[in-house]
Amino acid sequence: MLEDVILIAPKITFEEGFTGTIQAFATKGIELDEKVTLNYPSVVCVYNESTDESKIKIKKGCQIYGAVVLFGNTNELLNKNTIEIDEDGLLTGDLYCSGKLMLKSNVYGSVYTNRFFLKTEVSSYENMISNIEINSAKRPEYFISIPLFDTQKTTYGIIKKVL
Repeated sequence: MLEDVILIAPKITFEEGFTGTIQAFATKGIELDEKVTLNYPSVVCVYNESTDESKIKIKKGCQIYGAVVLFGNTNELLNKNTIEIDEDGLLTGDLYCSGKLMLKSNVYGSVYTNRFFLKTEVSSYENMISNIEINSAKRPEYFISIPLFDTQKTTYGIIKKVL
């Protein structure tokens, strides 16, 4: 268990059953094995400015309270950025994907993406989601969104006092 830790590396992997409050920043990819719990205000972020592929893979049964973000490529390279979130999990917070998103878990918050996709055992679908709930009304009021967009109504607040 880790609490209030900032991780910076090209690739980051969380083993099955990990629990903590972290902010993970990578350039190539982040993977969460099954049943990982990241408590509020956690952030999983991949920033990819290169032409290489980057990916966030969140396996079955993960609980994330905070934000999942993948961005950095130009519009011509959006197919190189991918987030895959397997079933039976929950993201409470914001999901921002500058690229392709396969979403099989519920999101209590907001989802921003260029393209959805869905892979099953027998087929692949573009611009499709199935059997999930995306509901921003279920995000707790005390959650503060990360400032992804320049808006006039940006709200700031203290999320957590560390020291």
